[in-house]
Amino acid sequence: MTAQTEYGNDTYKSKGKVPTYLKSRKEEWKRGEEEKEKQEQQKKIPVGSKLLPEEERMDTLEQLKLTQVEISNTLETLPISMRTMALRNKKLDLENKLKEVEAAIRLFSRKNIYVAL
Repeated sequence: MTAQTEYGNDTYKSKGKVPTYLKSRKEEWKRGEEEKEKQEQQKKIPVGSKLLPEEERMDTLEQLKLTQVEISNTLETLPISMRTMALRNKKLDLENKLKEVEAAIRLFSRKNIYVAL
């Protein structure tokens, strides 16, 4: 008697395959985990605010980087000797704007940003 006749052909065809009930159970667990994760994310959002969409965050970050380049280029074109008060004030204003833009870039570089409603 051979193994095929003893156990039948169906046993050998399904050998090494994951049963469908286990596949469905695995999908169920995955959906449950995803829902728990989503609920945890909702709990983390502060009251009176919402999560900034990824596309909007990336657009803002790109605009901030362009602004940073523009301010840096303007600072580089200023004369080295600052003889007048107007030039000194202009340089200080540009440096302050550059610091603000750099702080905003650090803020928008984070993955999750919450904005007030």
